[in-house]
Amino acid sequence: MLHHDLSAMTCGRPNLSQEKVLWDIALSHFGPEALHQLVRDIWCEAKPPARILVETLDISNLGRVVLDILLIVKIELEIAVPYRAARPDQITWYSHHVQHLINGLLDKIPA
Repeated sequence: MLHHDLSAMTCGRPNLSQEKVLWDIALSHFGPEALHQLVRDIWCEAKPPARILVETLDISNLGRVVLDILLIVKIELEIAVPYRAARPDQITWYSHHVQHLINGLLDKIPA
């Protein structure tokens, strides 16, 4: 079932439950420190979005550890979404960056 959920993600953007599964698998597989470095490496490669679509995810979508990793990397890379303030239990980011991170994780996680 889990493999089926991940393979469905390669056809397009995953839904929130699939995305949560992906982040949980990535955290379990890499651990917090390696996931932090992987997210940083993948996010550094992301180009500015062509269309400005913004998403907000919260702790219920990502879990505390993944949310903290993403927030830290966002600060380290000085990525900001102008005029969009998020609560401490949320991350606001460009949809393009989310898709780039998901594709990068799918490439790095063994089947």
